Amino acid sequence: MSESLLKLRACCGQLASDKVSERKKQIDIFKRELGKPSVCRQLDQNSQNRRGMIWEHCFEAVREFMVKEVEHVKSKQGKGSFDHRKLLSTGSIFKWFVQKANNNGEYLDITVLVEHILYLVRDEIGLLCYGMECCMVVNKELLGSWKYRCRMTSKSWQDFLKYFCKCLLNSPKKMSLDLLANLVQQLFAGAVHHANIRKGLFFSFFKQIIETFR
Repeated sequence: MSESLLKLRACCGQLASDKVSERKKQIDIFKRELGKPSVCRQLDQNSQNRRGMIWEHCFEAVREFMVKEVEHVKSKQGKGSFDHRKLLSTGSIFKWFVQKANNNGEYLDITVLVEHILYLVRDEIGLLCYGMECCMVVNKELLGSWKYRCRMTSKSWQDFLKYFCKCLLNSPKKMSLDLLANLVQQLFAGAVHHANIRKGLFFSFFKQIIETFR
């Protein structure tokens, strides 16, 4: 392995630590390492050649980190004053990482990305902690990439549409209606070109929208 990635690999192995202080320490190292152009260049090269440590390995570490963070917030729920923002080791890590990985090419597995986003937003605490961030990642990083849109399966398009249409009709707390409306619009536009979506899904959504505004 390239020496430039040794420290990054070591901290990735500790991002899922059960200790909050250790996760905080390691995510700071992780962000610092990915702030180095030489590290990002090496990950780009490895990802292109599909050998050594690649961006997908880093994402797996970020995914495990976020799951641990959600579990930590859940463990504190109902115990005195509850502010999830103060319980998270760092903010906007998901959006920040995907932007880093996409900087010079789309090196992440879109199927794994979609699964992780749906896992987070379908969970009450996951939605509270990372809901807005997930919306921004879908809107800007996934739907903003022609390659990712082409690689998304019809099931992924349908799962996203079902979930975010439901959110738009019954917006969760602290979720921007403008962001959700824009996201649903982009999803419908993308699904028409890139997926085989059941017509009933479109009909059901617009029927509910009309009934909502009566």
